[in-house]
Amino acid sequence: MAENKAKEFIKKVGDGAADAANSIKDKAAEIASNTSQNASEGFQKLQESFYRPVTLEQFRSLDFQLPKLVFIADNGDRAKVKVMDGAIGWMSIEEGLSTLHLYEKAIDDSGISFFPHAECFSGYYADKFGERYVNLDRFFDIMQEEKRAELLDIAYSLGATSCTIETYEFAKRVKIGRGKSERNEKKKKGQADVDITLTREGELSAEALRSVEKKTSITQTFKGSTTPVEPELKWLKDDPQIRQLVKARCDYESDNRINEHHMTISNKTLASISASTAMKISEILDDPEADSNFNFYGEFKQEQRQFFKVDMVFSE
Repeated sequence: MAENKAKEFIKKVGDGAADAANSIKDKAAEIASNTSQNASEGFQKLQESFYRPVTLEQFRSLDFQLPKLVFIADNGDRAKVKVMDGAIGWMSIEEGLSTLHLYEKAIDDSGISFFPHAECFSGYYADKFGERYVNLDRFFDIMQEEKRAELLDIAYSLGATSCTIETYEFAKRVKIGRGKSERNEKKKKGQADVDITLTREGELSAEALRSVEKKTSITQTFKGSTTPVEPELKWLKDDPQIRQLVKARCDYESDNRINEHHMTISNKTLASISASTAMKISEILDDPEADSNFNFYGEFKQEQRQFFKVDMVFSE
């Protein structure tokens, strides 16, 4: 995804805020002329309704619900609007998502954990575990790194002597011996994915292998241990293969210990975010056509096509 998308969005939201304030003032005067309502009071209420400022006191109150989507912004034109005096930012609804626009100067006061770091004109979304807000530009890369790290930690905790993780991605569509016109006719939305097919032993079928390309590979070797400990699981805590592996390795009363473990894990079962939310964020950022991998929804679809091939070897 282009790195300036969040910046463009944040600046667009701020543009014309002062002009909007004048329009609200005119509207308040119009209401006051037709009712007994004081014009300044009406102006204040209309401003608050339009700008939805958030003070530090409101932010820290028990009633405040921190949304999952946060944009870091400078004051911009809103600094000229009186109702924003003392605010740390404002709330809005963007494509159906409740959104906090937080001023850069209020980052420390907010106590929000931004990863890898807080940066003005950047967007962040809460990870699925609610631990921190991850930069949208690196969201899926960071999630992939975490999943790989957890797999390596599982191997280490269970006493493996080596662990190799290969990351593959299914091609959008495999075409052999078709003419240009037929390729164009077949390229429609919703036809971009190739389903993962496994054999009874959990290996990739020959047909599936023709549809993939190798992306990355990482190998770690260890001294090995015959006293495994249960790893702390997050991404893989509900994976039946992992649960069986942990149980088999940590059963100290059994002499039938696992020596090797080979498995394939689809990212479709480890989604970092829902499809609908990914689409909404992509629309907020005004990304181009969703077929592209270079926008937020495109990166979500790319993540869905990826899977891990894991090979672990354990000490006797």
